[in-house]
Amino acid sequence: MISILGVDGSGKSHLAAQIQGQKGLKVRVLRATDYHLSPLAEASDLSLMLSALSNTADEKKSYELKGISLFLKMMLFTKARKNLLSNCPATIEITERHPVIDFMVYSPFYQTMMQSERLSQEIFFALKNDNTFDALWGFFDAEIREKVGVSFIHLPQFLIQLSHQSQVWDKNTFHILETLFDCPLPTGIIYIDIPSQEHQDRLSQRKSIQELHERQRVLQNIHARYGKILAFLSSRVIAHYHSSFDDTCIFIRDHGANNT
Repeated sequence: MISILGVDGSGKSHLAAQIQGQKGLKVRVLRATDYHLSPLAEASDLSLMLSALSNTADEKKSYELKGISLFLKMMLFTKARKNLLSNCPATIEITERHPVIDFMVYSPFYQTMMQSERLSQEIFFALKNDNTFDALWGFFDAEIREKVGVSFIHLPQFLIQLSHQSQVWDKNTFHILETLFDCPLPTGIIYIDIPSQEHQDRLSQRKSIQELHERQRVLQNIHARYGKILAFLSSRVIAHYHSSFDDTCIFIRDHGANNT
C-alpha cells in the first residue's frame, strides 16, 4: 500500500485522480475519505452520509461532532479498501490518506477543541430526527460500538482518551491504532507539500463549507506533525516528496509492485 498524504488543499485528490487515469500503471486507487469517488469500493451511501455529517458539524461549529465524523470516515477505510481489492485486483494499491497516520496528525487539534466528553443532546436528537442519517445508527451498531466500547453520544470521550494516548509514539500506540482501524501502516508514502500562499489560495477557492480545522495556523501545525511522523517512521516506511507527476509515477512503479 502506498498512501498519498498532505494537509487539506494540498492536492491529494487531484493527484489520486491523475494516478487513477494514468495509462500503464496497474493501480487501484481508494479515494478516502470520499469513498463514493471509488465506486468499486461499494461504500458510496455511507460515504455521502458521513460527508453530510461532517458538513453538519462545520455548520454547527461542533468540534465534538466534527471529531466523530472524521473518526467514522476513517473507520470506514478498511471496509472500502477490502471491497475495492475484491472488485479491482491490480498490481499496485494507492490510497488517498491513511487512517492511522491521519488520526495521529489531526486528533490533537480536536482533542484540544472538544469542550465536552459527550455530544450535546440537542445535536444528537437533531441527527436522530433527520432521515439523512438513518444509515448512521446501523453502521455504528454493526461496525463501531463493540470496538470503541461506548455509545454514540459518548464518542468524544473515547476520542479524547485515544488522542491523548496516540501522542506517545511507540510500538504499543501503533499496534492499538492499527488494530482499531484494522489497517497496517503503508509501505510507501507520497507526501505533497506546497507553498503556504498557494495552499491558502486553493482553500479560498473551494466552494464547500470551510472545515473547522482549515485555518492557516492549524494547517501549519498539521503539516509540521506530518513531517515529524514521517521522520519517526523513516525506518519502516519509504517516503517520497511529490515534486512532479513523472517522478511520482517512477516512485509508484519502483515501490508499489509488492504492495497489494
